[in-house]
Amino acid sequence: MDVKTYIERLRRIRKLNTENKDYVNRDLYKWLCRDVSFVEAYESIKNNKGALTPGIAKISLEGFGRARINKILAQLKSEKWKPKPARRVLIPKSRKEKRPLEVQGPDEKIVQAIVYRLLEAIYEPIFLDCSYGFRPNRGCHDALKDISQKYDGTVFAIEGDIKGMYNKINHHTLIKIIRMKVADERLISLIWKLLKAGYMEVDNSIIRPEIGTPQGSILSPILANIYLHEFDKYMQIHVTERFKRKKLRTPEAIKLASLTRRLEKEVNKIEKKETEDSKNSKQELLKELKRVKSKSLKVKPYKDPEPRVYFHRYADDFIIGIAGSRNLADSIKTECTNYLMENLQLTLNEEKTKVTNMRKVPAVFLGYEILIHTSEKIKYVYEKGKRPFKKRTTGKFVKLQAPIHTAVNRMHLKGFCNGEGFPTPKRNWTSQEDSQIINLYNSTIRGWFNYYRGCHFQHRLGRIWYILHYSCAMTLASKHKSSISKIFKKHGKALKVQYGSIAQQKSIELVKPIMTEANRKFFTGKDVKDPYSLIFYKTSQTRIFDNCAICGQPAQHMHHINPQRKSKPGTVDYISGLLKRKQIPTCVECHTQIHNGSYQGIALKSLVREDVIKN
Repeated sequence: MDVKTYIERLRRIRKLNTENKDYVNRDLYKWLCRDVSFVEAYESIKNNKGALTPGIAKISLEGFGRARINKILAQLKSEKWKPKPARRVLIPKSRKEKRPLEVQGPDEKIVQAIVYRLLEAIYEPIFLDCSYGFRPNRGCHDALKDISQKYDGTVFAIEGDIKGMYNKINHHTLIKIIRMKVADERLISLIWKLLKAGYMEVDNSIIRPEIGTPQGSILSPILANIYLHEFDKYMQIHVTERFKRKKLRTPEAIKLASLTRRLEKEVNKIEKKETEDSKNSKQELLKELKRVKSKSLKVKPYKDPEPRVYFHRYADDFIIGIAGSRNLADSIKTECTNYLMENLQLTLNEEKTKVTNMRKVPAVFLGYEILIHTSEKIKYVYEKGKRPFKKRTTGKFVKLQAPIHTAVNRMHLKGFCNGEGFPTPKRNWTSQEDSQIINLYNSTIRGWFNYYRGCHFQHRLGRIWYILHYSCAMTLASKHKSSISKIFKKHGKALKVQYGSIAQQKSIELVKPIMTEANRKFFTGKDVKDPYSLIFYKTSQTRIFDNCAICGQPAQHMHHINPQRKSKPGTVDYISGLLKRKQIPTCVECHTQIHNGSYQGIALKSLVREDVIKN
């Protein structure tokens, strides 16, 4: 199967599931047993962070090539392929806590990437708009923007958190859900194997869990979304659809509006006559009209609307906005708890799941605080060519703001300030060059301020800027054993640093973000007409089946140029290397020479194709 046929079939699967939400997909396993699917999987993950990290075996994606593809293909066709357990490591969650991460082997990563591409084509068309986590062209800002547009007039919010969701997913329930869309037992059997592969603990013992999806697995996010799609459907059909807004005017407001229209008609009739008596009558009518309009501004314009409910989910966190009573909020929370327990065997975290009155206390979702402002004002409106008139104004009820206290605590954990929020030097960055330190701080500033770019009250972010600004100055001062005042005197307020040779000297300075309401913006995903065009381009440009770029013999391995071990994690060089990493096909002999240092040929970078370098 060539690349074009493979992509066309993916498009076909997506189209069928888009047109018919209940479409059942058959004969999918044979798609796995194609070399082009392995090439597409390899090209999709080769530049990922951690792509070259080995699993329990010493081999990594570094040596992946034609031989490995043929070996896995033969095992998949005979259904004898078995995934090896992952290697479990503990990574820092905070200064005191660590969380487990399971590092998959290279063969397992490739097979998971192939299965992921199939499941994405099947399920992405049927996932609901209320789901935002781990989906293409969707993210946190998409969810927050939708909340800012819909939560006007809401009162209560249910802040939901599913307790240990990834470790609690029931395998039998998950497979039962997948079988509703996939009628291919060979593919189902492969998913079972991937779920049951397990992991190796630090003491080399193998654990094969009966529930949960592998942490750090390529498949884990989409399997979780498939599992919780049932919860999304329940919320849409049985909760949000039950409560739709009906905006009805109060009887008094209707009466005053009718009287206003009648008086305005009479004034228009009198203006056409233009007599002395009519002028007197007009003045009396205008006084009465002014009195009625003034009274209508003080009258409640609408009845209390029917309850409204909005649901947004990002992975295992969700929020439910409710324009209704506290009793309604409590009952919906109970409904959610019962459904998750009875149908998905999941429980809510009682400490984190709570009902919040957003008009008094902010609700927290995706790192933003959500408040409902209820102030109303009556002010004069000045329109060109018209007399000033009074109007009731309320503005936007929904206000999103950055949780500064939480942000300061996070910056303390990262080493930018102490527990009280006073800036401190970033000690582990003092070994870097001055320009590199500025680069690292600029990356941090962009990360923080781009994420909170959509919040109101932008001036509150000045606290974050203050900490990072002075922490950078302190880091430079600590590096050069100087004082902060001398650093500012030398480099200026913007901490401008010169670097490079004398002939080609460059400069870099700390980027100060714009903190104004006019600068508010959400970075949302864009609708892509053809999500497979980029996949087609990457796959068609592969060199995995080419001969050795050095000696011309049949290639067995792909060698990664610019390995990440030569640069420190977190540095600009490291991130740039991830983006620009290129591969060349090599035979086993040449690949061995490269790694043992005996290769004496031309520079490897010159062996990368020009069209690949440009792209």
